[in-house]
Amino acid sequence: MQTQFLKISHTSLIQKSISIATVMIAICGLSSCERTVTQAPLPNLDSSFLEWCLQKESISAEARKTVEALLEKAGTSDCQAASEDLLSRSLLNLNGLNLTDISPVAQLTNLESLSLSDNEITDISPLSELTNLKKLYLSGNEIVSQTCPVSPESICEF
Repeated sequence: MQTQFLKISHTSLIQKSISIATVMIAICGLSSCERTVTQAPLPNLDSSFLEWCLQKESISAEARKTVEALLEKAGTSDCQAASEDLLSRSLLNLNGLNLTDISPVAQLTNLESLSLSDNEITDISPLSELTNLKKLYLSGNEIVSQTCPVSPESICEF
């Protein structure tokens, strides 16, 4: 009796599986159904360091290099802990790290002194939001427009 019940259950299960497969083919066609995955937008100049860090696998190699340098300066690979550390700083030295994209620095608005000398930076416009800066060191870069991105211009040393 128990064997007969298992045969009926097994047959019923196979029939249901075939029915589900038939419905899936009818809905999707013979090709596999594609899943739509919504990806978070890539960080921009208004994005926090935390956002840059959490999406570091999706950003440009140049921006990723800056994120990794900032993580190293913070002494952690944890994005949240690094963000808290970096946001509390008034001084940051990123000299000689071959950085090119400094966009991930753009929202570290407590900085009063930022040293970016001896890198490969050409665009300093991302620093325009750093209005608390009192000193900005930029010598040894290939900056296209040597106009200080923050006021007064006298804080910039090219």
